[in-house]
Amino acid sequence: MNLDYLAAKYSQELVENATQAKVGGTDLENAVTKMLGILQSNGVYASFLFAQSRQGKEIALAKAIESAAGLLKATHLLSGTPEENRQIKLETISEQLCHDIHKNHLAMTVMERFLIYARYHAKGLS
Repeated sequence: MNLDYLAAKYSQELVENATQAKVGGTDLENAVTKMLGILQSNGVYASFLFAQSRQGKEIALAKAIESAAGLLKATHLLSGTPEENRQIKLETISEQLCHDIHKNHLAMTVMERFLIYARYHAKGLS
């Protein structure tokens, strides 16, 4: 499984979905940068917690959660298929990722690459 390919694919999906939802490139870039900062500072669980706490105010974060959930399911780090409901529960992340340090580290690495790619795609829209 090529994780770099999946990170690129889901970052493109995020930008397409955000564009369809009328989210501007600058707004998307800011949202993704915030989520990336939380991920790098505090980990996978904290990044989802932050994004879910703000998704009502920032549509871009809601789209980022959906794409990140699809990515983690496509890499088999979370159970389910990428096409399934992308609304992910924090309990699912804590149960399936936080108990296994290796899965958690891999998820963090893949999500970091995904968010970096998404940020560059968003910069291209601005």
